[in-house]
Amino acid sequence: MLPSTVAALDAARGRGIKLFVNTGRPRYFIDNLGNYPFDGYVCMNGGQAIYEGRTVYKRPLEPSDVRRIIDVAEENRLSCAAFAADRVRLNFHNDRERQVSASIHVGFDEVGPLDDMKEEEIFQFTIYCTVEEEKLFTGLRNVIFPRWLDIFTDVDRADSSKASGMARVAELLGIPMSEVMAVGDGGNDLSMLQAAGVSVAMGNAVPEVQAAATFVSADAADDGIAVALRHFGLI
Repeated sequence: MLPSTVAALDAARGRGIKLFVNTGRPRYFIDNLGNYPFDGYVCMNGGQAIYEGRTVYKRPLEPSDVRRIIDVAEENRLSCAAFAADRVRLNFHNDRERQVSASIHVGFDEVGPLDDMKEEEIFQFTIYCTVEEEKLFTGLRNVIFPRWLDIFTDVDRADSSKASGMARVAELLGIPMSEVMAVGDGGNDLSMLQAAGVSVAMGNAVPEVQAAATFVSADAADDGIAVALRHFGLI
């Protein structure tokens, strides 16, 4: 993070403001924020919330959906990663997975068959498949397939989102949503921005995010966090 961002977050914390990261990634895949002491994390698109180092909320995929997804992936030799609360396993590497993993700077230390994960709490899958291959996954109860490349898709609960995870954390902390500020830049941040009392789009945000925001700040790389916190009198 920029030094200005760290200083701004420190100043906000000094005023008693709780700071959370709200992300589609699991906690163990967040590697771009240094060691900053955030109060907590909303992970895997609302599937898990962590506060002061412990899980305070979780909403894994339906067990029947987990079993079906693993069966279809294994039967059709589709590279697939299953994300539990504290670990991830990939069934096997292939060219699609290597391409995506390199582009988002992630890797899989645990590689092997997924059958013995069928009874675990799984919060998310990443399946390296085409849109046509995605049609193999029939008979599922409560999932969506968010996709932003044609060679892979994530699998999330249909009734979970960054917004629902954020709202649950706010409820647990006794903070009304009208006092929650959400900051984002990508299309997957829309639900979060729409649910928060105050929404901030970075200057580099996609147009639909800027249109949904209460305030459009400077670019993330140009002190955008600090500009937003100063604008609302939080630092």
